[in-house]
Amino acid sequence: DTALGKATAKITESLSLAPDDARTLALQANAMLIGGDLAGARKAAERSVKLLPDESIGWRALAEVNAAEGKTAESEAALRRSVATNPWSPVNALVIGKLIDGTGDAKR
Repeated sequence: DTALGKATAKITESLSLAPDDARTLALQANAMLIGGDLAGARKAAERSVKLLPDESIGWRALAEVNAAEGKTAESEAALRRSVATNPWSPVNALVIGKLIDGTGDAKR
């Protein structure tokens, strides 16, 4: 078993107990993204955002999915929403760095 496989199993178990937990859905989106399931990652991230729109983790997961799909403008919009909900998050700063690195535009 890989670390990703173990994490995915725990996430799946958590969602079986609380299927509408937005934070766990965001974690599922991240795991699916790492595993290469972009469609599944998008579905989980979008559901997370719908359930808890004022939580940064869902928006950040959606930003990562959009970035992986090459949707830079959509990624930036989701990331801006994530930052608006939690401006002091160091994880948001890391995602901003990844986005800037991908676009080459440090002025954003």
